[in-house]
Amino acid sequence: MGATLKAEGAVLAEIARQEAQQRLTFKLGENIFALGILRIKAIVDFRALTTVPGMPSFVLGVVELHGAMVPVVDMGARIDHKPGTASADTRIVIIEVDGGDRIHEMGIVVDAIVRTQDAARAAA
Repeated sequence: MGATLKAEGAVLAEIARQEAQQRLTFKLGENIFALGILRIKAIVDFRALTTVPGMPSFVLGVVELHGAMVPVVDMGARIDHKPGTASADTRIVIIEVDGGDRIHEMGIVVDAIVRTQDAARAAA
């Protein structure tokens, strides 16, 4: 019976490892980036944001999600200082960020979500 429990434990560990390696790929300009799916809370269509005075230019504002206000960052502007332009493919990816004492949620604006097959072709 102990061998069966070890085998089941090994299977569960392998499943957890595979899940930890799953990624969401997305485009910013011509570049493709990836995030581990365990940090992603939601993917929402781009929508009007509530601006917050005094924020850096790459902070577009906040969006309401499930009763909470979530700050939204333009990743294109943050990385290379080129603000993005919204299109039909633009999405807000809500992620969890480790803030030391607690986990915070923030939204990042991406130009498009990329399917795995498309990302593999672009990398080749």
